[in-house]
Amino acid sequence: MKTLLAGDYLNSSAYTVFLQADNQQFEKALEAIIGTSKSLIDSFNTTRTQPIDTYTFLDEIVGTLGEGATTVGAKLTGDNTALADEFANLGRALSSAHYAFNILELNDHKSVPAIEYLRYDESELCQYGARHFRGAIHTLNELPDFVDIEPLLDLTDAYFEQNMGYKEWI
Repeated sequence: MKTLLAGDYLNSSAYTVFLQADNQQFEKALEAIIGTSKSLIDSFNTTRTQPIDTYTFLDEIVGTLGEGATTVGAKLTGDNTALADEFANLGRALSSAHYAFNILELNDHKSVPAIEYLRYDESELCQYGARHFRGAIHTLNELPDFVDIEPLLDLTDAYFEQNMGYKEWI
């Protein structure tokens, strides 16, 4: 009980400090965090009341986390709001692809373990991960010319290649 209360206190304190920073970027990032939290809660509620399959889990939970992370990052950097959807889609796609390949144990140093009760067909999951990865790369390539995508492409390529050997599946 004490640990739970302490966690709640720290959580509310963090939000308070965030709001007291009196920085518009922080406020936008906080709104993105709250929006992501609401989406995750809705997704968890849905998955608790209905049978969940691997792809629903990846799309609803993991995809939402990736979307939220990129949205918060974009808000903190003062992103161009016209590109918000593109970055959200990019985060969703990369997160889903990463976790799909992680489930397949292509990554020897998994940071997030696969959920045991999920059932999947290996070939279908490979195709799912590859499709989302290709979608993410397509999103990067379709960004306007004023966005320097080379660092993002290099980072994505290096991370996926080094940690997952994804190229055999793409």
